[in-house]
Amino acid sequence: MSATSNHIYPIGIDSQRFVQTVQLLEVQNRIKELEWRFGGKKVILGVDRLDVIKGIPEKLLAFEKFLKDNSN
Repeated sequence: MSATSNHIYPIGIDSQRFVQTVQLLEVQNRIKELEWRFGGKKVILGVDRLDVIKGIPEKLLAFEKFLKDNSN
């Protein structure tokens, strides 16, 4: 007879750490730089772990389709 066990592996980002990081002066300066560089343009940002089970190629294809379907 084999044993069965369950484990919890949370998926996602640490939102509190994300909020704290955004408030750092270095990050605020980088945000201002990006706003200047890409002002008036739409930017798509994804936060992903880079492993094969996250569907990153599919996500990029979905972005491509979205941009083609909404090119105006």
